Amino acid sequence: MTTLIFLGTFLGLLAGCYLLQRWELRKTYQTKNITLMAFLIALSVLLTNLLSYSFLVVGTTIRLALGNFLLFTTGMIFGPFTGMISGLLSDTLGTLINNGGVYHFGFAFAKSLFGLSGGLVFLYKNNKWLFLKIISYFSLNFLIYSFVISPLSVASLYNSYSLAILMGVGKLLRFPIEIGIYLPLVFLSFNLLSFLLWRVRGKQKKNKLWCFRNGRVILKKTSKLPKQKNLVL
Repeated sequence: MTTLIFLGTFLGLLAGCYLLQRWELRKTYQTKNITLMAFLIALSVLLTNLLSYSFLVVGTTIRLALGNFLLFTTGMIFGPFTGMISGLLSDTLGTLINNGGVYHFGFAFAKSLFGLSGGLVFLYKNNKWLFLKIISYFSLNFLIYSFVISPLSVASLYNSYSLAILMGVGKLLRFPIEIGIYLPLVFLSFNLLSFLLWRVRGKQKKNKLWCFRNGRVILKKTSKLPKQKNLVL
């Protein structure tokens, strides 16, 4: 039942994202952009399943699955539709290469929400409060993932609500530390990729990217770009 609810919600949100971006997707899915999408998905799988890191803090074990912040960044750059697809592919591929992993669609749905929430940062055609949007959208999505979707998926998978409650308590202790690590990675990765993409984009007006719908987004203003719409994060 839980799987059906997650699946239905995923399909509904994906359809909404497609309708939102349907006129832009043809210009977004160009060879260079598709290559970058594939690279980010592969890197997300690698960081989550092969290069994750665990350490002890105040008696609790924190496992850094670093791939999730890249899904949020993918959504910011290419939009919510691509973000959701990237999350689905990342979890599916991760399960295939992780011999000890057990597949449940709830985890794929959670990863797709990271991509969706990243795309919502540039939903409106103004870039006011961008810094606050990134922090609030990522934190809210991480809360939903940690205390709703993940525990429900574990309870459904192992038929044990006590295990889900115990998991939720552990995530509550780890939440502020994980947020403090993931958010700087979001800002770093987005600003690096958006800078490179803007340089590559040049005069190719047909190359539509979700993150540039309101102009270029940079860390600070620069006098060298007087005719460009720059934004301070």
